[in-house]
Amino acid sequence: MPVILNGKKNKRYNEDGTGLLERILGGALYIDPPYNGRQYLPYYHVLETAAKYDFPKVKGVTAQREYEDNKSKFCLKMKALEVFGELIRNARYNYIILSYSADGLMGLSDIENIMKT
Repeated sequence: MPVILNGKKNKRYNEDGTGLLERILGGALYIDPPYNGRQYLPYYHVLETAAKYDFPKVKGVTAQREYEDNKSKFCLKMKALEVFGELIRNARYNYIILSYSADGLMGLSDIENIMKT
């Protein structure tokens, strides 16, 4: 793939966002965490492979990569609020834009309380 230069000092990251937010800051942050019990990685496995530029063992008709060691805590009802709170506490941004389903694992009042603190 060709590299397209825009004359700016762009950076890219391929790591857990919660930990990353401890080290970076900015003007606006858009987050779109998983909102139900379905893990995202099986659906975005091609993007994951492109981002990592690795050659994983794949399985099934759709050639999905293994993800057992990469499950998101956002997909676990007992952990979602905890990891969301950590993510928001670590975010040093002027504005945070959240995309989240009304029928997600976290309730609106819990989300509001975390984002207001």
